[in-house]
Amino acid sequence: MTDRTFNWAFIGAGWMAKAQAADLKHVPGARVQGVVARTRKSARAFARQFKAHAYDSLEALLADPAVDIVHITSPNNLHFPQAKAALEAGKAVLCEKPFTLNAVQLKDLIATARSHHTFLMEAMWVRFLPAQRRLQQLVAEGAIGDPQSVRFGLHFQGRFDPARRLYDPELGGGALLDVGIYPVSLAASLLGAEPSAIASYAHLGPSGVDHHFSAVLAYPGGARALLSAGFDGFPSQALDVRGSRWHIRVADERGVLKQERLIVQPAAGAEQILDAPLSGEGYVHQAIEVQRCLAAGELESPILPLAESLAIMRLLDRLRADWGLRYPGE
Repeated sequence: MTDRTFNWAFIGAGWMAKAQAADLKHVPGARVQGVVARTRKSARAFARQFKAHAYDSLEALLADPAVDIVHITSPNNLHFPQAKAALEAGKAVLCEKPFTLNAVQLKDLIATARSHHTFLMEAMWVRFLPAQRRLQQLVAEGAIGDPQSVRFGLHFQGRFDPARRLYDPELGGGALLDVGIYPVSLAASLLGAEPSAIASYAHLGPSGVDHHFSAVLAYPGGARALLSAGFDGFPSQALDVRGSRWHIRVADERGVLKQERLIVQPAAGAEQILDAPLSGEGYVHQAIEVQRCLAAGELESPILPLAESLAIMRLLDRLRADWGLRYPGE
Protein backbone atom coordinates (compact mmCIF):
# COMPACT_ATOMS: atom_id res chain seq x y z
CA MET A 1 0.00 0.00 0.00
CA THR A 2 0.95 3.65 -0.21
CA ASP A 3 0.95 6.56 2.22
CA ARG A 4 -1.19 8.52 -0.21
CA THR A 5 -4.75 9.48 0.76
CA PHE A 6 -7.48 8.68 -1.76
CA ASN A 7 -10.66 10.74 -1.64
CA TRP A 8 -13.82 8.83 -2.54
CA ALA A 9 -17.07 10.39 -3.73
CA PHE A 10 -20.35 8.51 -4.13
CA ILE A 11 -23.05 8.90 -6.73
CA GLY A 12 -26.11 7.68 -4.88
CA ALA A 13 -26.79 7.70 -1.14
CA GLY A 14 -28.75 4.48 -0.66
CA TRP A 15 -27.94 1.49 1.52
CA MET A 16 -25.21 0.20 -0.78
CA ALA A 17 -23.39 3.54 -0.81
CA LYS A 18 -23.63 3.72 2.99
CA ALA A 19 -22.36 0.17 3.45
CA GLN A 20 -19.40 0.73 1.16
CA ALA A 21 -18.60 4.13 2.67
CA ALA A 22 -18.71 2.63 6.17
CA ASP A 23 -16.22 -0.05 5.14
CA LEU A 24 -13.73 2.56 3.90
CA LYS A 25 -12.74 3.17 7.53
CA HIS A 26 -10.99 -0.20 7.33
CA VAL A 27 -9.08 0.78 4.17
CA PRO A 28 -5.71 2.49 4.79
CA GLY A 29 -5.54 5.86 3.06
CA ALA A 30 -9.24 5.99 2.15
CA ARG A 31 -11.39 9.01 2.93
CA VAL A 32 -15.03 9.75 2.12
CA GLN A 33 -14.94 13.11 0.34
CA GLY A 34 -18.55 13.59 -0.68
CA VAL A 35 -21.78 12.48 -2.28
CA VAL A 36 -24.42 13.49 -4.78
CA ALA A 37 -27.86 11.93 -4.69
CA ARG A 38 -31.30 12.11 -6.26
CA THR A 39 -32.52 14.31 -3.41
CA ARG A 40 -30.70 16.98 -1.49
CA LYS A 41 -32.12 15.54 1.75
CA SER A 42 -30.56 12.11 1.27
CA ALA A 43 -27.23 13.63 0.21
CA ARG A 44 -27.13 15.78 3.34
CA ALA A 45 -27.96 12.82 5.59
CA PHE A 46 -25.14 10.80 4.00
CA ALA A 47 -22.75 13.74 4.34
CA ARG A 48 -23.56 14.14 8.04
CA GLN A 49 -23.07 10.44 8.70
CA PHE A 50 -19.66 10.31 7.02
CA LYS A 51 -18.50 13.88 7.69
CA ALA A 52 -18.35 14.56 3.98
CA HIS A 53 -19.54 17.15 1.47
CA ALA A 54 -22.97 17.05 -0.18
CA TYR A 55 -22.72 18.28 -3.76
CA ASP A 56 -25.59 20.07 -5.45
CA SER A 57 -25.07 18.26 -8.75
CA LEU A 58 -23.10 15.58 -10.51
CA GLU A 59 -21.26 18.30 -12.41
CA ALA A 60 -20.15 19.88 -9.13
CA LEU A 61 -18.85 16.57 -7.82
CA LEU A 62 -16.91 15.86 -11.00
CA ALA A 63 -15.45 19.36 -11.05
CA ASP A 64 -14.00 19.00 -7.54
CA PRO A 65 -10.23 18.43 -7.89
CA ALA A 66 -10.17 16.81 -4.44
CA VAL A 67 -12.15 13.80 -5.69
CA ASP A 68 -9.90 10.90 -6.75
CA ILE A 69 -12.36 8.00 -7.05
CA VAL A 70 -16.03 8.04 -7.99
CA HIS A 71 -18.09 5.10 -6.77
CA ILE A 72 -21.36 4.77 -8.67
CA THR A 73 -24.21 3.17 -6.68
CA SER A 74 -27.19 4.61 -8.57
CA PRO A 75 -29.94 2.58 -10.35
CA ASN A 76 -28.77 0.30 -13.15
CA ASN A 77 -29.96 2.51 -16.01
CA LEU A 78 -27.78 5.40 -14.81
CA HIS A 79 -24.49 3.51 -14.56
CA PHE A 80 -23.44 4.10 -18.16
CA PRO A 81 -24.05 7.87 -18.48
CA GLN A 82 -22.70 8.64 -15.01
CA ALA A 83 -19.59 6.48 -15.38
CA LYS A 84 -18.89 7.99 -18.79
CA ALA A 85 -19.20 11.52 -17.42
CA ALA A 86 -16.84 10.66 -14.55
CA LEU A 87 -14.25 9.14 -16.89
CA GLU A 88 -14.41 12.15 -19.19
CA ALA A 89 -13.78 14.32 -16.13
CA GLY A 90 -10.62 12.32 -15.42
CA LYS A 91 -11.92 10.52 -12.32
CA ALA A 92 -11.15 6.91 -11.47
CA VAL A 93 -14.41 4.95 -11.54
CA LEU A 94 -15.68 2.01 -9.50
CA CYS A 95 -19.13 1.15 -10.85
CA GLU A 96 -21.62 -1.12 -9.13
CA LYS A 97 -22.83 -4.22 -10.86
CA PRO A 98 -24.28 -4.52 -13.40
CA PHE A 99 -21.53 -2.44 -14.99
CA THR A 100 -23.99 -1.25 -17.67
CA LEU A 101 -27.29 -2.49 -19.10
CA ASN A 102 -25.63 -4.26 -22.03
CA ALA A 103 -22.36 -5.00 -23.78
CA VAL A 104 -22.72 -2.15 -26.28
CA GLN A 105 -22.71 0.38 -23.43
CA LEU A 106 -19.82 -1.32 -21.66
CA LYS A 107 -17.70 -1.44 -24.82
CA ASP A 108 -18.26 2.33 -25.16
CA LEU A 109 -17.34 2.85 -21.50
CA ILE A 110 -14.12 0.86 -21.81
CA ALA A 111 -13.15 2.84 -24.91
CA THR A 112 -13.79 6.08 -22.99
CA ALA A 113 -11.64 4.92 -20.07
CA ARG A 114 -8.78 4.00 -22.38
CA SER A 115 -8.95 7.18 -24.44
CA HIS A 116 -8.81 9.26 -21.24
CA HIS A 117 -6.19 6.98 -19.60
CA THR A 118 -8.47 6.61 -16.61
CA PHE A 119 -9.00 3.73 -14.20
CA LEU A 120 -12.24 1.75 -14.49
CA MET A 121 -13.48 -1.32 -12.58
CA GLU A 122 -16.71 -3.17 -11.94
CA ALA A 123 -17.71 -3.27 -8.26
CA MET A 124 -18.26 -7.02 -8.14
CA TRP A 125 -17.08 -7.04 -4.53
CA VAL A 126 -17.65 -10.77 -3.95
CA ARG A 127 -14.89 -11.53 -6.47
CA PHE A 128 -12.40 -9.86 -4.11
CA LEU A 129 -13.31 -11.67 -0.88
CA PRO A 130 -10.39 -13.70 0.55
CA ALA A 131 -12.37 -16.95 0.43
CA GLN A 132 -13.36 -16.41 -3.18
CA ARG A 133 -9.80 -15.50 -4.17
CA ARG A 134 -8.62 -18.71 -2.47
CA LEU A 135 -11.21 -20.74 -4.35
CA GLN A 136 -10.15 -19.20 -7.66
CA GLN A 137 -6.52 -20.00 -6.86
CA LEU A 138 -7.29 -23.65 -6.07
CA VAL A 139 -9.14 -24.09 -9.36
CA ALA A 140 -6.49 -22.22 -11.40
CA GLU A 141 -3.68 -24.29 -9.87
CA GLY A 142 -5.45 -27.54 -10.73
CA ALA A 143 -5.86 -28.55 -7.09
CA ILE A 144 -9.42 -29.76 -7.68
CA GLY A 145 -8.34 -31.76 -10.72
CA ASP A 146 -10.32 -31.39 -13.94
CA PRO A 147 -13.20 -28.96 -13.26
CA GLN A 148 -16.54 -30.72 -13.60
CA SER A 149 -19.26 -28.46 -12.26
CA VAL A 150 -20.05 -25.19 -10.53
CA ARG A 151 -23.46 -24.95 -8.89
CA PHE A 152 -24.58 -21.62 -7.50
CA GLY A 153 -28.10 -20.65 -6.48
CA LEU A 154 -28.85 -17.23 -5.05
CA HIS A 155 -32.45 -16.48 -4.09
CA PHE A 156 -34.20 -13.82 -2.07
CA GLN A 157 -37.83 -13.24 -1.24
CA GLY A 158 -39.44 -9.92 -2.03
CA ARG A 159 -42.85 -8.33 -2.43
CA PHE A 160 -43.92 -7.57 -5.99
CA ASP A 161 -44.39 -3.87 -6.60
CA PRO A 162 -44.08 -2.57 -10.16
CA ALA A 163 -42.94 0.79 -8.77
CA ARG A 164 -39.89 -0.74 -7.10
CA ARG A 165 -36.53 -0.62 -8.86
CA LEU A 166 -36.26 -4.41 -9.02
CA TYR A 167 -39.41 -4.69 -11.13
CA ASP A 168 -39.06 -1.57 -13.27
CA PRO A 169 -37.68 -2.14 -16.80
CA GLU A 170 -36.99 1.59 -17.15
CA LEU A 171 -34.45 1.24 -14.31
CA GLY A 172 -32.90 -1.97 -15.62
CA GLY A 173 -34.75 -4.19 -13.17
CA GLY A 174 -34.90 -7.95 -13.09
CA ALA A 175 -33.33 -10.86 -11.24
CA LEU A 176 -30.50 -11.41 -13.72
CA LEU A 177 -28.92 -7.97 -13.40
CA ASP A 178 -29.68 -7.60 -9.70
CA VAL A 179 -28.81 -10.97 -8.13
CA GLY A 180 -28.17 -13.35 -11.04
CA ILE A 181 -25.03 -11.50 -11.99
CA TYR A 182 -23.33 -12.95 -8.88
CA PRO A 183 -23.64 -16.62 -9.95
CA VAL A 184 -22.77 -15.72 -13.55
CA SER A 185 -19.67 -13.75 -12.53
CA LEU A 186 -18.42 -16.31 -10.01
CA ALA A 187 -18.90 -19.13 -12.51
CA ALA A 188 -16.95 -17.07 -15.06
CA SER A 189 -14.12 -16.60 -12.57
CA LEU A 190 -13.79 -20.38 -12.21
CA LEU A 191 -14.67 -21.77 -15.65
CA GLY A 192 -14.46 -18.78 -17.98
CA ALA A 193 -16.89 -16.23 -19.39
CA GLU A 194 -17.33 -17.82 -22.83
CA PRO A 195 -19.24 -21.11 -22.57
CA SER A 196 -19.68 -23.18 -25.73
CA ALA A 197 -23.41 -23.68 -25.19
CA ILE A 198 -26.19 -22.19 -23.06
CA ALA A 199 -29.64 -23.43 -22.06
CA SER A 200 -31.81 -21.25 -19.84
CA TYR A 201 -35.31 -20.45 -18.65
CA ALA A 202 -36.71 -17.32 -17.02
CA HIS A 203 -40.07 -16.33 -15.58
CA LEU A 204 -41.03 -12.85 -16.74
CA GLY A 205 -43.46 -11.07 -14.45
CA PRO A 206 -46.25 -8.56 -15.18
CA SER A 207 -43.85 -5.63 -15.62
CA GLY A 208 -41.82 -7.55 -18.20
CA VAL A 209 -38.63 -8.25 -16.22
CA ASP A 210 -37.39 -11.64 -15.01
CA HIS A 211 -38.33 -12.66 -11.47
CA HIS A 212 -36.20 -15.80 -11.47
CA PHE A 213 -34.12 -17.82 -13.90
CA SER A 214 -32.11 -21.00 -14.28
CA ALA A 215 -29.25 -21.59 -16.70
CA VAL A 216 -26.83 -24.34 -17.68
CA LEU A 217 -23.55 -23.20 -19.21
CA ALA A 218 -21.50 -25.88 -20.97
CA TYR A 219 -17.75 -25.56 -21.54
CA PRO A 220 -15.29 -27.35 -23.83
CA GLY A 221 -13.92 -30.35 -21.99
CA GLY A 222 -17.21 -31.18 -20.27
CA ALA A 223 -17.33 -28.71 -17.38
CA ARG A 224 -20.68 -27.07 -16.70
CA ALA A 225 -22.16 -24.34 -14.56
CA LEU A 226 -25.65 -24.79 -13.15
CA LEU A 227 -26.91 -21.39 -12.05
CA SER A 228 -30.12 -19.97 -10.66
CA ALA A 229 -31.23 -16.74 -9.05
CA GLY A 230 -34.36 -14.81 -8.23
CA PHE A 231 -36.15 -12.56 -5.80
CA ASP A 232 -39.52 -14.29 -5.58
CA GLY A 233 -38.65 -17.55 -3.83
CA PHE A 234 -37.43 -19.02 -0.57
CA PRO A 235 -34.17 -17.30 0.48
CA SER A 236 -31.13 -19.47 -0.15
CA GLN A 237 -27.45 -19.23 -1.05
CA ALA A 238 -25.36 -22.23 -2.06
CA LEU A 239 -22.06 -22.55 -3.94
CA ASP A 240 -20.61 -25.95 -4.80
CA VAL A 241 -17.54 -26.64 -6.98
CA ARG A 242 -16.63 -30.15 -8.08
CA GLY A 243 -13.55 -31.48 -9.81
CA SER A 244 -12.06 -34.89 -10.48
CA ARG A 245 -10.02 -34.72 -7.26
CA TRP A 246 -11.77 -32.29 -4.89
CA HIS A 247 -15.23 -31.10 -3.97
CA ILE A 248 -15.38 -27.60 -2.45
CA ARG A 249 -18.39 -25.86 -0.99
CA VAL A 250 -18.95 -22.57 0.77
CA ALA A 251 -20.13 -23.22 4.30
CA ASP A 252 -20.87 -19.97 6.06
CA GLU A 253 -23.97 -19.11 8.02
CA ARG A 254 -23.93 -15.63 6.43
CA GLY A 255 -24.06 -17.16 2.95
CA VAL A 256 -21.97 -17.01 -0.19
CA LEU A 257 -21.95 -13.22 -0.35
CA LYS A 258 -20.24 -13.05 3.06
CA GLN A 259 -18.16 -16.20 2.72
CA GLU A 260 -15.25 -16.72 5.12
CA ARG A 261 -14.88 -20.49 5.06
CA LEU A 262 -14.47 -23.21 2.46
CA ILE A 263 -15.02 -26.91 3.13
CA VAL A 264 -12.79 -29.09 0.96
CA GLN A 265 -13.51 -32.78 0.49
CA PRO A 266 -10.73 -34.69 -1.35
CA ALA A 267 -11.70 -37.77 -3.33
CA ALA A 268 -9.58 -39.71 -0.85
CA GLY A 269 -8.92 -38.35 2.62
CA ALA A 270 -10.46 -36.30 5.40
CA GLU A 271 -12.52 -33.15 4.95
CA GLN A 272 -10.58 -29.91 5.37
CA ILE A 273 -11.78 -26.47 6.43
CA LEU A 274 -10.09 -23.40 4.93
CA ASP A 275 -10.70 -20.17 6.83
CA ALA A 276 -10.40 -16.87 4.98
CA PRO A 277 -11.78 -14.05 7.16
CA LEU A 278 -13.07 -10.93 5.48
CA SER A 279 -12.52 -7.38 6.69
CA GLY A 280 -15.45 -5.17 7.64
CA GLU A 281 -18.57 -6.21 5.76
CA GLY A 282 -16.56 -7.44 2.80
CA TYR A 283 -16.44 -4.28 0.68
CA VAL A 284 -12.97 -3.47 2.01
CA HIS A 285 -11.15 -5.82 -0.33
CA GLN A 286 -12.30 -4.31 -3.62
CA ALA A 287 -11.55 -0.80 -2.30
CA ILE A 288 -8.02 -1.88 -1.40
CA GLU A 289 -7.58 -3.23 -4.92
CA VAL A 290 -8.76 0.04 -6.49
CA GLN A 291 -6.28 2.05 -4.43
CA ARG A 292 -3.49 -0.44 -5.12
CA CYS A 293 -4.09 -0.10 -8.85
CA LEU A 294 -4.10 3.69 -8.68
CA ALA A 295 -0.92 3.78 -6.60
CA ALA A 296 0.76 1.45 -9.13
CA GLY A 297 -0.47 3.43 -12.13
CA GLU A 298 -2.63 0.55 -13.38
CA LEU A 299 -5.77 1.45 -15.35
CA GLU A 300 -7.62 -1.80 -14.64
CA SER A 301 -7.47 -4.62 -12.11
CA PRO A 302 -5.82 -7.93 -13.02
CA ILE A 303 -8.27 -9.62 -10.63
CA LEU A 304 -11.29 -8.47 -12.67
CA PRO A 305 -9.99 -7.09 -15.98
CA LEU A 306 -12.24 -5.10 -18.27
CA ALA A 307 -12.14 -7.76 -20.98
CA GLU A 308 -13.65 -10.26 -18.55
CA SER A 309 -16.35 -7.83 -17.42
CA LEU A 310 -17.21 -7.29 -21.09
CA ALA A 311 -17.37 -11.05 -21.76
CA ILE A 312 -19.68 -11.47 -18.77
CA MET A 313 -21.92 -8.66 -20.01
CA ARG A 314 -22.13 -10.34 -23.42
CA LEU A 315 -23.15 -13.53 -21.65
CA LEU A 316 -25.91 -11.65 -19.79
CA ASP A 317 -27.06 -10.23 -23.13
CA ARG A 318 -27.25 -13.76 -24.59
CA LEU A 319 -29.39 -14.93 -21.69
CA ARG A 320 -31.79 -11.98 -21.99
CA ALA A 321 -32.03 -12.47 -25.75
CA ASP A 322 -33.15 -16.07 -25.19
CA TRP A 323 -35.93 -14.79 -22.92
CA GLY A 324 -36.99 -11.93 -25.19
CA LEU A 325 -36.16 -9.41 -22.46
CA ARG A 326 -35.12 -6.01 -23.75
CA TYR A 327 -34.83 -2.75 -21.87
CA PRO A 328 -36.28 0.54 -23.14
CA GLY A 329 -33.97 2.09 -25.71
CA GLU A 330 -32.20 -1.16 -26.66
